[in-house]
Amino acid sequence: MRLQCLFAALCLGVGVMAGKYSRELNEPKPNDRDGQAVEFRIAKLNQVWEKAQRMQLSPVRQAELHSDLKLQEKDELQWKKMKVEGLDENGEKEAQLRRSFHGLFYKFFLTAE
Repeated sequence: MRLQCLFAALCLGVGVMAGKYSRELNEPKPNDRDGQAVEFRIAKLNQVWEKAQRMQLSPVRQAELHSDLKLQEKDELQWKKMKVEGLDENGEKEAQLRRSFHGLFYKFFLTAE
């Protein structure tokens, strides 16, 4: 009986976990608020971009932030490939990306204009 319950719980857990790799979750979706597509593939970058839009930064600062976030996204996607290939064993690239991201956030949101 215990073995059957354990097996059922295991199957249920595997079924729930399989959903995060589905096509529906990985395709771009329209944003709930304004019907626009998501701007970046990485969620934390989307959160920063949405915050910038809510804060109503000047158009020049928004354009600068957008280009910086695009570069950050490109670097992070390259790092993910490097990590899979085992090329960032000691985590130096990951640390550099974190510092870069924190610098972006500080530059646009924590400093006075």
